[in-house]
Amino acid sequence: IFDATQSSNFGAQSNFAGAKITGSHEQSLSDQLGNIGISYSDENALALKTLINKNPHSTALFGQVQHLLKTPSWSKSDIVPLYELFPNDVRESTYGLEFKRYLDRYDDEAEDYFINHDIHNL
Repeated sequence: IFDATQSSNFGAQSNFAGAKITGSHEQSLSDQLGNIGISYSDENALALKTLINKNPHSTALFGQVQHLLKTPSWSKSDIVPLYELFPNDVRESTYGLEFKRYLDRYDDEAEDYFINHDIHNL
């Protein structure tokens, strides 16, 4: 949605610099995700749990949970409870099942980076 409140047209009087631009619900969630730190903390985990509980079918949130496992500060034990918050239809989707297989193989103690981060695993 574009709102140039200074004018009803796109002429010289439009206030493009102060225009309010908003996106879809998924864009709003993406913006909220941007405010949650990528590093693990109890606060970040709680913020994600809250967003998932409010938006359990969000593909943006599901993608973010998948992405977190590839960051060094989030462990499998941090991710599994978030994954389990998503409803069955999300977890049983093509991407959900792929991510479940990835979680099942993921090893927090692996010393070889590519065991857990092989692009073909996810």
